[in-house]
Amino acid sequence: MKKEHPFFKIGPEWFDNKGLEKKNNHMASEYSYSVVEVDGCEFPVFKKEIISANILEAVVGTNGYKGGDSGHGSRTFIRIKDLGSTDIRITKVEPYGDGVEIILGGDTELMTIIDALRFITDVLESKAGDFIDE
Repeated sequence: MKKEHPFFKIGPEWFDNKGLEKKNNHMASEYSYSVVEVDGCEFPVFKKEIISANILEAVVGTNGYKGGDSGHGSRTFIRIKDLGSTDIRITKVEPYGDGVEIILGGDTELMTIIDALRFITDVLESKAGDFIDE
C-alpha cells in the first residue's frame, strides 16, 4: 500500500547541484518532488516528465540502505507512466505475476525510456546511502 502527497515543481538546476542529470539532451523535461509512504516508510520521490513526440513520466525514490532484506525496512518506489502518445505495453510475468515486462514501440519511445531509466538510476544511486545512519 502506498500513499502519495502532492508534487511540487523544481527546476533542473536542482539536479545539477546534486550531480544528477548531467547529460543534456534534446528532449524537454519538467521536474517535481514529493513524498510517498510505502508500508509505513515515508521517503522523498522525484518525478521527471520527458517530453518528446511522446511524453513519459518517471517517478522514483528510496529510503536507502537499511542493512538487510525487506524486513529491515528499505523501500524503493519506481513508476513509469505514459502521459501522452507513448506506445507502451506493460504485462505481468506469468504464471505468478512476480515480475513485469515493458515493451515500447517507436524511436522516441526508445529515447524517452533511456532518459527515464537514466533518471531512475541517477536518483537511486544518489539517495541509496542518504538514510543509512538512521
